[in-house]
Amino acid sequence: MNHVRRISFESLFWAAAIVSLLVCAHAWASSVSTEVCRVETRVGIGQSPNSPVWKPGRWTKMEIRLESLGNQKSFSGTARVTMPDPDGTPVVFEAPLEGEIPCRAEVVVRFGHASGRHSVELEDSQGRIVWAQRDLTSGDPTGEPRRVVGVVGESPAYTQQALEFVRLPGKLRPCVVHLKSASELPDDVRAWEIFDSILITTADRSALDSWSDRKIALLETWVRRGGRVVLSVGVNAPLLAKNPRWSPFFPGEFTKMVSINQASAIEKFAKSALPIPMIGVMDEYNIDVAQCSHLGSQVEILAKQYEDLPLVTRSALDFGVTTFVAFDLDAKAIAQWKESAALSASLLNFSDMSEHYRQTQSAGMHYGYDDMSGQLRSALDDFDGLRNVSFPLLILFFALYVVAIGPGCYYACRKLPFGEVVSWSLFLLFVAVGTCGLFLFAKGRSEELRMNRIFVTDFRQETGLVRQNAWGNFWSPWTGKYDVRLSQNKGIFAAAEESATNPTTESTAWFGLPGAFLGGMESRIATASVSGGNADEVYRLGERVDALPMRAYSTRCLTATRWGHVEPVEFGRLRDVDGLPFGTIQNPLDQRLEKCLLIYGGWAYELGALQPGEVVDVDERLRRYDVASVLIDEELVEDTSLDKKKKHYRRVNLPYDRTSHDLEYIMKTMLFYASAGGRSYTGLENRYQFWTDATSVLQTRTAVLYGVLAENQKSAWSFDFLITPHSSEASAESAESAEGREPAERVLKNEKDAKIHVIRAFMPVSSSK
Repeated sequence: MNHVRRISFESLFWAAAIVSLLVCAHAWASSVSTEVCRVETRVGIGQSPNSPVWKPGRWTKMEIRLESLGNQKSFSGTARVTMPDPDGTPVVFEAPLEGEIPCRAEVVVRFGHASGRHSVELEDSQGRIVWAQRDLTSGDPTGEPRRVVGVVGESPAYTQQALEFVRLPGKLRPCVVHLKSASELPDDVRAWEIFDSILITTADRSALDSWSDRKIALLETWVRRGGRVVLSVGVNAPLLAKNPRWSPFFPGEFTKMVSINQASAIEKFAKSALPIPMIGVMDEYNIDVAQCSHLGSQVEILAKQYEDLPLVTRSALDFGVTTFVAFDLDAKAIAQWKESAALSASLLNFSDMSEHYRQTQSAGMHYGYDDMSGQLRSALDDFDGLRNVSFPLLILFFALYVVAIGPGCYYACRKLPFGEVVSWSLFLLFVAVGTCGLFLFAKGRSEELRMNRIFVTDFRQETGLVRQNAWGNFWSPWTGKYDVRLSQNKGIFAAAEESATNPTTESTAWFGLPGAFLGGMESRIATASVSGGNADEVYRLGERVDALPMRAYSTRCLTATRWGHVEPVEFGRLRDVDGLPFGTIQNPLDQRLEKCLLIYGGWAYELGALQPGEVVDVDERLRRYDVASVLIDEELVEDTSLDKKKKHYRRVNLPYDRTSHDLEYIMKTMLFYASAGGRSYTGLENRYQFWTDATSVLQTRTAVLYGVLAENQKSAWSFDFLITPHSSEASAESAESAEGREPAERVLKNEKDAKIHVIRAFMPVSSSK
């Protein structure tokens, strides 16, 4: 008798599972090469691979080295890095990797979280993944409030000891990174923003030879865009003077080397009462000084031994500052000086950092930020006409829900007749109330794309360099993908686009929230894994934000920067007379400038509104104010201390309003942060956008004209965010437009959205001598 064997459902299930596993394994084996592949990755700046220096929210160098790949002698492909942004959405960064093995690629990335989680893949020219590692970590980052100082060259032993002059908590103390060779510096100028300042020593010949023409050009670009460099030259000054690449960093024309056996000027500059041990007239203890003549009109002499021998000078280089030290910091006499660390502290402004410090941790806990950029983000997130869900209200609703569904339903079921009906009714009631509330909240929102934004255009008069910065909060009422970049401006950058030597460069990225509070980039709350993220949620950063995913009724905070050269435009001609500016100021633009201020050194002049072409004479008749009094809000209060029968009024400085959402008020404080009083006035740090502060440039015989373009007026200098649907979303966007929604090309036309454009013109002030 034949028996028919029935196949059970469990057998079919396990057979299908085994087949699926085999198919997945075959697909993985076909996509990942079986050849032996050895890859090394290194994130950040610094010599120790176990403690790299990097910061969330700043562009960072990641080096990927392909050491071996089976029997292959060369490789051509792409290095791809994926990491979450502050919202947990995966972002992809790519760089070409090609050449004879071993070969390397430098990928410039932007970590959105202090966890440093990321994934790395190598893809060959045929699209095959030859190597991949996922869920990597980069170690603990340097805290965002901390200042990063790069030391390139043979670092003097006392540079690290200079940190003793900083009386700040550990999380705010500067971090000194030593690079023995300039080759360790990034190849992309964006990654240089990890440094707040750079100290370069040139006594060591091998370190000096490591400066290639490309690295010097990158250094110059970084300084011109707002960097701060301290250059120490001495015995090798003639070699630097022969290379024209170094000439922008010299305060004048190099003449000769001078040997001095007195150093009282250095002692005074370092604020030290102890003398430098010159030990008689022994030549080995003399200090070799590079003498420069024909100093520029914007050079400030900070220390000089003789009338014609400046030792420390400071000068502006477009939007950056160069401090030129005409001797070697590791000279034998200085190295044996007991207070040599005080010299480095003075050069790097370490000794001044703690003067205005004030503990404001509680303010950060209350407002959710401890940096000026956090307040800027909060203001950008305030949309007129859009209601935000109150977090305390949500907490109250869920608390009532838990009480009603928990103890309430238990009591109803046990004590009341028809208890089960009452219990289910309570549940349905809360669901109905929550649904109706969300529906009414959504109906109260706008059905068009919105964006609050603020723009700053910085212009250097004598060189024509323009730096345009933009910050914006983008709100979308529906789900989609968008490409975001700065709009093209043919008026101001026409000359730059026609010139091959001065190309216009651009960078666009997300704008994160600094700090360790909820939602901050320093928060220790774990972010989403990037090992197997949804491909539809991935986007790219670079000159533009490519395929930015947006959920319905969600926001994204973005920032963009563009540099370029334009034809020189004259905002004014000024000369210095006893520390005061004299001359003329004009508005060369085709639109009105409002709220104009002229700031020079420690003085400020209120000019009001300037019409197109209007000229203002700057002389003793123009009333001047202390710059801090103009930047700080004041009010008149009644004072009866002198005579109780008569009313007297006096001005009282108002504390900085950390709750303000006035974009122009916040931005003006950021643009002149140290001049307004810094942390002692605001109670907030300015480390995330520190390069916007023009205070250091104001100390180099440079005047700044500040003004705001009149509302609803376009100028040749105007620019905006350009938001367009991603190419793969074009058809979907067209369908949405047919339903009555505006296409993305017509975005940002809502008059309720905040749009402010600040102009800053940096002008040289000539000497009256």
